[in-house]
Amino acid sequence: MKILRPAFDLNSIRIKISDLEETANRKNYKKLISYNSILSSIREVGIIQPLVVCISPNSGKYKILDGHVRFYALRELKQKYVYCIIANDNERYTFDAQINNLNTFQKAAMIAKAVRNHVSVKRIASALGISEKQILSDMNVAEGLDGKVVEILKTANVTSKSLRELKRVRNARQIQIAQMMKSSNNYSFTFVSSLVSASLPCDFHEDQRKPGKTRMDFSEIRTLEMASDSLEKRAKESLEKYHAQIFDLVTIIGFLRRLMGDDRIKGYISRNFADYYPELKKISENEDMMI
Repeated sequence: MKILRPAFDLNSIRIKISDLEETANRKNYKKLISYNSILSSIREVGIIQPLVVCISPNSGKYKILDGHVRFYALRELKQKYVYCIIANDNERYTFDAQINNLNTFQKAAMIAKAVRNHVSVKRIASALGISEKQILSDMNVAEGLDGKVVEILKTANVTSKSLRELKRVRNARQIQIAQMMKSSNNYSFTFVSSLVSASLPCDFHEDQRKPGKTRMDFSEIRTLEMASDSLEKRAKESLEKYHAQIFDLVTIIGFLRRLMGDDRIKGYISRNFADYYPELKKISENEDMMI
């Protein structure tokens, strides 16, 4: 049977499906809206986003940290192996801190590889639920960008809209802006657009300077940079707290589901903690809290 490999290059290892352990056993996963979409996507173009697992110290198998729905889909497709990313035991894994979403260049690489493997654009669009025009746009996102810009931003969470804005200026200015984006860790369209607008007229490609726009002076640029630095600092602090809270929440929910899955413990809780039991039961059965 053909193994469904990741569509882009990541440091991953091949693991038997039978060696994966669920941390959330959801009996009604087929009712999830995302399930059929993921099932179709895997069937058509393979694994786009690998599972994230960690080694279970007790059994020697691998606990699924992220990717239960993909796991269920692979199992339904009767796959025997899957490529997974291993999270180190000493890492406080959180969904947002790792690879929960592909960036723009990874998506482009994934689509390009699928096309090279003779998968039609129409088929990819159908699997991913987006238009063929968007597929072609995503696949060619690097066109018009300097090679150094692609290298600088290849792992960044930058949107295709920001990259299109960046293409308005010439290569040398593109590199300068990309370096500022990376150094400030700010890849938002607003930030990119402001840097593009601050460019000299000679930095723009012909007919790319928008009418009515005037170049910002140094004081305006400096004010923008200071505001961006302050916002970035606050956002980083908030994100660190959020990651810690998500980790705690995932751990608690997983533990609670294991408790509520034991009839003896569930009976004990219902008898001795009757006020809390309905809410605990509701949390443990909530499909929206899929982990």
